[in-house]
Amino acid sequence: MLSIFLDSSHAIVDSKVVARGTIASNTIYPRELVKLALELNASAIVVAHNHPSGNLEPSKQDHQLTRTLYLACSFMNIRLLDHLIIGQSDKTYSFADHGIMMSIGEECSQMLDQ
Repeated sequence: MLSIFLDSSHAIVDSKVVARGTIASNTIYPRELVKLALELNASAIVVAHNHPSGNLEPSKQDHQLTRTLYLACSFMNIRLLDHLIIGQSDKTYSFADHGIMMSIGEECSQMLDQ
């Protein structure tokens, strides 16, 4: 998984591969992502990973990971702006473009406001 770290103006501070997966799975630890963001003094993050199959449709695990990363980042006042899935021929699927980031944000804000 690639993470792009951004400053408060959304200019790129750095990008790093934060996890490497197998052909069927990828494991990223939210605390490691947040730790890197804090070390880089990042205000926002975009994460991306590939689907070797070429199928751009996000899996249930992709949705759950995005929700978990969104919450972990929110606790540190870091914005998770998007989660991109990269398929074959450089085609991409953007959670933000499909309204998923907004719905995850609304869902998580209800949890955070409690």
